[in-house]
Amino acid sequence: MMCVTPELVVRTAKNVPTGSGLLNHPQTVIEEIGMVQVHTCVSVHCAQCGDPLGSPGVEAHYPTETAALDAAAALGWRLGPGGRLWCSACAPVLTCEVEGHEFSAWRHPRTERGELLGGSQYRHCRRCCLHESRLAALLAADVTERGTTAAMRAQLVDVAEAGEVA
Repeated sequence: MMCVTPELVVRTAKNVPTGSGLLNHPQTVIEEIGMVQVHTCVSVHCAQCGDPLGSPGVEAHYPTETAALDAAAALGWRLGPGGRLWCSACAPVLTCEVEGHEFSAWRHPRTERGELLGGSQYRHCRRCCLHESRLAALLAADVTERGTTAAMRAQLVDVAEAGEVA
């Protein structure tokens, strides 16, 4: 959609030929033939990456600021510090930078059969999906309670001694 300024409308309307059989007033010409129309619209852009609200390659235009902000909120855009609008891709990362991450509990990786894998643990941020892993601090008693074999216990010790992280 091309937004046209009032100045362009007047210049265009004045350039329309007038004469017998044609309309003489520029405003009447615009109203009657509808070739040039003034549209006032609102679009929203991310304060971080600059991408517009809309689908890829298409900038959405709205009739009012309220309509534009409602559409942005519905699509996961957030208001950051200082009233800056962040798109749904930038908002989670920037929010975590400002407020901190919302991590899940540490978990042990397991096989499809539920057996403990290696000596590592992992967690993720529920907001921005940041993934972290670390060596698990497992006690032999903890391993025994989970029903793992002696071979698994030996593997856990080897991994812990080598300092590997999954």
